[in-house]
Amino acid sequence: MAFGAPRFPFSGAALATGEGEGVALGVGGSLGFGVGVSLGSGVGDFIVGDRVFGATPLDRLGAYTQILAVSALIVGHAPMSIPLATAAAVPIAALTAWQALFLPDHADVQPGQIVLIHDGAGGTGSFAVQFARWRGAHVIATASGHNAAFVRSLGAHAVVDYRTARFEDVVGEVDAVIDLVGGNVQARSMPLIRKGGALASIVSLPDQELAARHGVRATFMIQNRNRRMLELIGQLIDNDNDEWHRLQKRHDVGTFFR
Repeated sequence: MAFGAPRFPFSGAALATGEGEGVALGVGGSLGFGVGVSLGSGVGDFIVGDRVFGATPLDRLGAYTQILAVSALIVGHAPMSIPLATAAAVPIAALTAWQALFLPDHADVQPGQIVLIHDGAGGTGSFAVQFARWRGAHVIATASGHNAAFVRSLGAHAVVDYRTARFEDVVGEVDAVIDLVGGNVQARSMPLIRKGGALASIVSLPDQELAARHGVRATFMIQNRNRRMLELIGQLIDNDNDEWHRLQKRHDVGTFFR
C-alpha cells in the first residue's frame, strides 16, 4: 500500500472505554498516531506501550495535541511495517474507501463485479482501488495520464485518463461507482450503472430522481470510525498480497464487511 507521510505532533494516547471520554477540546486535527500511555478501566485489548492509530470523532477533534484521551472503540493497533507518522495517514482515507465499497447501504461490492472508481490516484481512491481488487472485483479507475501507471500498480485493471477521454465513452456497464469527485462526473456516471447497481459518493448527495430513472441506488456516505475495520486494514498493510487473500477467506464476509 502506498501512503503519504505527514507529521503530526500527537505522540501519546490515553485509551478510555466510553466514546468521547476525555477528549481534548479546542485543539484541531483528526488524524492521529501514538503510543498508549494510560488505560481506562475496562480496556482489555491494549496495554501501555502499544502503537495505536485512528481518527478522532468528527465533533471532537484534538489530534494536534501531545497527549489525547480517546475511546478504545475507535482506534486500532497500528501496522508494524510502516512508521507511525505514515500510519497516521491511513484511518480516514482507508475507512472511507472501505465503507463506500463494502457496506450494504452503499456500493456493497462483491467478487466478480465491475466497479468504477473516480480519482483512483487520490488518498481515498488509492485505497479503494486496492480494496476492490483484493475483494475480487474488476477495477476501472479514472486518473490523469501522469498517474495511470501508479494506479495500475495498485491493482486497477484499466485506467481512463480523464484529461484526454470522457470516461462514459470508453467504460461499459458497471455494477458500482465510487464517486470521489462529484459534480457532473457523478451525473455522467449514472447511465453506466446496471439496473440494481449502486453509486456511493463521499462528495455530495446524489440526484435521487436521476438515480431512479436509471434504476440504481445512489447514496451519500459519511465515514464512521470503526476499530474492527481499522484493525483489518492494519493487517492488510502488514501482509503481502497472497496473505490478503487468505485473510479474506478466513473472515465471514457476510458480516465482516459490515
